[in-house]
Amino acid sequence: MLSAAAWCWKDPKERKGHDIANAIRQLQQWEPFRHAPKHTLQKMAHTAYAQKVAEGDLLMRQNDKGDKLHLILSGELAMHYDPVRAKALAEEEKGSPPAP
Repeated sequence: MLSAAAWCWKDPKERKGHDIANAIRQLQQWEPFRHAPKHTLQKMAHTAYAQKVAEGDLLMRQNDKGDKLHLILSGELAMHYDPVRAKALAEEEKGSPPAP
């Protein structure tokens, strides 16, 4: 199990070499990152941060730009998918007017 180690709570701008090394070692212990390229792990170690969220907090909305990776270390996450909204967003991306 991956836990939020000390390096993740530090501001990414304040991390030192040992924080980055610890982060890479910790990430490599977790199955999804075990075989990830070192440059990917280094980027994660330089930019990742821990965040506590309360029940009911919103992390993202449908069709938000996918520019973050959320790792749930403990607790539960609920996801809601609206197929009508998804269809309208897909049509909008194609340049077609939304269906009535």
